[in-house]
Amino acid sequence: MKLLLVAIIGLTFFASCSSKKKPRNFELPYKVVNASDRVEPDWLSNASKYEDKQKGMNYFVSESEHATKRLCVKSSEVRATAAIAAEVAQEIQSDYTEVTRDEDSETIKYMSETLKQVIQTEVSGIKTVLQYWEQRKHNEDENGMSKVNYACYTLVGIPEKRLEKAIKIAQKKALGMVKEDSIREELEKKFNK
Repeated sequence: MKLLLVAIIGLTFFASCSSKKKPRNFELPYKVVNASDRVEPDWLSNASKYEDKQKGMNYFVSESEHATKRLCVKSSEVRATAAIAAEVAQEIQSDYTEVTRDEDSETIKYMSETLKQVIQTEVSGIKTVLQYWEQRKHNEDENGMSKVNYACYTLVGIPEKRLEKAIKIAQKKALGMVKEDSIREELEKKFNK
């Protein structure tokens, strides 16, 4: 009986070891020659990996590339605000599409762009939480030229109450863009859920 138990445990151990995911190796087209931190932060690819989250805050990550570090950092900050606006606009646009079943790309594109502009002008209270940058030297191209640029990442936070306010303003703007009363009423019900 003990021998059978040992055999089962051994097989389970070997099966679990063999199914362990192995990291993939990539040949990157650049070499990192400098960075703001020696360890790449976990939040770069996903804001939910940010460890010091505060209650009542929503976090967003954006990135930018530029030949000048200062412009790269500023661009990533601006793109973070745009990421917030894009997410809110996408949510409202999805609600609109669900209610109207309208997939006319021109109408949706116009609504999306208008909502992004409204949200970007109305959103306040965005706080830059963390930033990370890398200086990258790219491999030589076919002409033997190699460029050096910066990749910058910004993690921003916005209080949930301010984000909700921006959503309400965008929803009001979206309702104003709808011409049919029945669709407007149905969309308003969806927004108030």
